[in-house]
Amino acid sequence: PASPNRPAGCSVTGPPCGRGARGWSRCLGLPSDEVLHAVRIAALSTGRATGDEVAAAYQPWSSGSGDWGAALAGDLSDFAAQLGVPAPATRPDLLPLLVAAGLVIAETDDVLTRYRLAPQPPRAEDVLRLPAGEAAFTALPRPQEQPEPGRVRRMPGDVRSQVHEY
Repeated sequence: PASPNRPAGCSVTGPPCGRGARGWSRCLGLPSDEVLHAVRIAALSTGRATGDEVAAAYQPWSSGSGDWGAALAGDLSDFAAQLGVPAPATRPDLLPLLVAAGLVIAETDDVLTRYRLAPQPPRAEDVLRLPAGEAAFTALPRPQEQPEPGRVRRMPGDVRSQVHEY
């Protein structure tokens, strides 16, 4: 159900657009996460995947998710309108929305459209018009503010002294 702090199109419960490093999971919900994962899996071998390959790679993450062609439970029409694409009704319909959002890159040749994940996806707050105050929910560190992959931040000495190795 929509809340005063969430756009009418966002039916996901919890803080609006707040989960994930870029804020998209809360805005677009579990089905979009599942489709993004399917794009990632389908594109592993060649770096990009057709819509059929994405469909074949799709696996629902919960018993309530439904299959590839099942109707979406949430209403994403507000976000779709902001992005200039038709409101998605099924998971295949999410692909144009994910492309318009900058999360997926679509490359079309003479015959086929192939999809791949965007290497530097934008933050939801940088693409969507979000209600006043919602930026606080998406105010997680930007990628350049995070430590390099594989680097661990050191704990302060007083905390380190209380951590026991087993």
